[in-house]
Amino acid sequence: MNTDLEIKKADVSHADAIKTIWNPIIRDTLWTFNNQEKSIKNIEDLITERDKMDFCSVVGLRSNKVVGFATYDQFRPGTGYLKTMEHTVIIDPENRGQGVGKNLVKALERHAVNRGIISLIAGVSEENAAGISFHKSLGFQKISVLPKVGFKFGRFLNLVLMQKKLVS
Repeated sequence: MNTDLEIKKADVSHADAIKTIWNPIIRDTLWTFNNQEKSIKNIEDLITERDKMDFCSVVGLRSNKVVGFATYDQFRPGTGYLKTMEHTVIIDPENRGQGVGKNLVKALERHAVNRGIISLIAGVSEENAAGISFHKSLGFQKISVLPKVGFKFGRFLNLVLMQKKLVS
């Protein structure tokens, strides 16, 4: 495992690099049900808006190159969900399986705990076995499967909801 990983707060200067690793996942996989690629402005706005809400966005850097991105925001709108967040984790293909994702999610967890967040939710395409396994390895538990709630590439897709309780 390569140990030269630096985790830092994401900012708008990282948007182009984040776009470069996120868009192939959107374009080419069933890991996300979204089929609209991200623009630099989309990512800049995401980071800026989440900063304003004191949500967390982090990047993983190797030799000052973005190799991963993770962020969270509120699971659902409304005050009843203020203590439950949903996260996104995007890793450059050449850096998967090297601890980048785990370190990014751990950074999100630390931030969330400091804010009094009680749980993180992962919505993972059932087609993404690696994503399900990854989340299990971090202590997320499968809590539900929502059948045929997504549609991409002419197929209906199931969504697996996974939860990690941060505070008992």
